[in-house]
Amino acid sequence: HILPPHKNPIIEQLENIMQFSVNNQMKVNSKKSSIMLFHRSKLRDFHPEVHLNNEMLEVVDSVKLVGVILSSDLKWDKHVHYMCQKARKRLWMLRRIKDLGGSRDDLLLVYCLQIRVLLEGNVSAWNGALTKKNVKQLEKIQCSAAKLILSNQYRSYKSALKLLNLTSLENRRQDLCLSFARKAAKSKKFSAWFKRSPVSYTHLTLPTTPYV
Repeated sequence: HILPPHKNPIIEQLENIMQFSVNNQMKVNSKKSSIMLFHRSKLRDFHPEVHLNNEMLEVVDSVKLVGVILSSDLKWDKHVHYMCQKARKRLWMLRRIKDLGGSRDDLLLVYCLQIRVLLEGNVSAWNGALTKKNVKQLEKIQCSAAKLILSNQYRSYKSALKLLNLTSLENRRQDLCLSFARKAAKSKKFSAWFKRSPVSYTHLTLPTTPYV
């Protein structure tokens, strides 16, 4: 089904964007522009036909926006796969440094600064909608890193975290999101995002799922 232009609110919004760009001496690149549909209907799927600079914009299922892969189904499977793929490619750093005689502290520092950071970018945007499968995928990267760092001393994921003085990625994400919320709540610009609870809660530490 094709959505008629006169019933498509995107047309009006796009015209406003084009006028804004003209007024501010900017130009919208139609080759880098696309459309994504967000809807709950499984029976009716209306594809809009939207033109920009006489070129029809492509309707896509996912798009990369500021380092985050946003999907039309509002799931984070593609983004989690993307993060894990990037982090997994950097595990070779640990192998190389270890072959060159690097210490455990050296390996741990490289992991935290070069690998783990890839698994926590823009975490407040996607953490709340992760599935159990997503959580396990992310945790397995840290598990693999722990095995490389500890080698024969590795016994289990839980004991490895204790030995390396690390916390699970799941717990780290909770802390990062909580820190983000507290900072936003103190900001005059973003304080309306959060409502203060009359009841004081202590931080809950989530149980760590074993990954062997």
